[in-house]
Amino acid sequence: MKIPELHLDIVEDTAICPSCGATGKKHSFGRRKVRDFNMIKIVKYSKHYCTNCEKYFSQRIDGADKNKRYSNRVIRECVRLRKSHTLEEVSIIMRRDYKVEVPQATIHDWVVNAEEKRIRQS
Repeated sequence: MKIPELHLDIVEDTAICPSCGATGKKHSFGRRKVRDFNMIKIVKYSKHYCTNCEKYFSQRIDGADKNKRYSNRVIRECVRLRKSHTLEEVSIIMRRDYKVEVPQATIHDWVVNAEEKRIRQS
């Protein structure tokens, strides 16, 4: 079964620089595949350059952290399922119920990162 693809275009001409708060101008654009429940989002996003602080930055993609290939919803669900299932079972559940292929090693990394984050916040 082919997973549906949703094409999103969120290119902006200007954006606020996360480093200094000045307005950055569009430099180029990029594309990223973000795997979500029952679909793959193919997002075209802006890359910007700030002339004030001379830094490059990319536009944020809602629902996915920087450099992540899976949505935050998928990551949270895998971490939640891991509390009561093995890594192999979580991978099977995600493929069967949500149509998302997630390797066991990736799920393991998410669980470890979530636990480290929980410990830092305590």
